[in-house]
Amino acid sequence: QEGLVLGLGAGSTASAVGLLFDHTDVIEINPVVRANQARMAKWNFDIEHNPKVNVIVDDAIHYAKSSSKQYDMILNTVTSPLYFSSAKLYTKDFFSIIKRRLKNDGIYVTWMDSRIGSHGTEIVINTLKQNFKHCAILFIKSGYFLLIASDEPVKLQHANLADRSAALKNELIGEH
Repeated sequence: QEGLVLGLGAGSTASAVGLLFDHTDVIEINPVVRANQARMAKWNFDIEHNPKVNVIVDDAIHYAKSSSKQYDMILNTVTSPLYFSSAKLYTKDFFSIIKRRLKNDGIYVTWMDSRIGSHGTEIVINTLKQNFKHCAILFIKSGYFLLIASDEPVKLQHANLADRSAALKNELIGEH
């Protein structure tokens, strides 16, 4: 399975995907963030040394437009659409571009928080629905949600996915 993560940050989310998928590409716009992943090794499962993870310094929109690669899952971890710099990743145009990078049964996952309000949430969900046949919202914790979109019905298919990585399973059970 192939995964794509938009936004590297501290590397914790991208590394979790990297532990579960056969190959994961991670797109990070800031080369300084990329260069400092070793400093976060304690929190990101030492993503720098995971041979199944490829970090690419690029803009998410540019990468999605210029690549022909397709993925089973694309996960957007970039900051909230409240910010100008990331709002472009929550538009109809972007969702259309990113959909082309998904395999037919692939899923797109993005996060959002309650700061965008109920009207903002409605806008994002309706925009997703313009590109995907099925959308779901998952409550993670107070004020934090995941949006999942696909052309196939959204359902939990791998309930024991964390079992694919003992390190990730131990972290989730032990720390969270």
